[in-house]
Amino acid sequence: MVIHPDIKKAIEIIDQRINGLQNIREALAKEFGMEDVVKPSVSSEPETPLLPLPLNGNSKKTRKQVIAEYLALHGPTRRTQISSDLGIPNGTVSYALNDKKTFQRTSNGKWELVSQEKIA
Repeated sequence: MVIHPDIKKAIEIIDQRINGLQNIREALAKEFGMEDVVKPSVSSEPETPLLPLPLNGNSKKTRKQVIAEYLALHGPTRRTQISSDLGIPNGTVSYALNDKKTFQRTSNGKWELVSQEKIA
């Protein structure tokens, strides 16, 4: 697979910034006597498997539809759990849940579908 030069450059810049932040972290830890503190592991793999989401119009389902299908399967769920399970950013989940015709918040702070019929 050929990587576009702009993407390659962006990845190089991100790697440089990560290295810079790690150096700053190490300097602070050393300055305040925390050399023995375990460094957080940096992984290029996401912690949870992400579901296919519509990116750049490559899918016929919107994120709101994906969230609605998730709630239809799992029932009332907290927003943070929806975000975690689907791999959708919290802000995007919050934005989608603002559709009061499709979603409603329960008395215990969970979100559910207003009507199962709205999924189709």
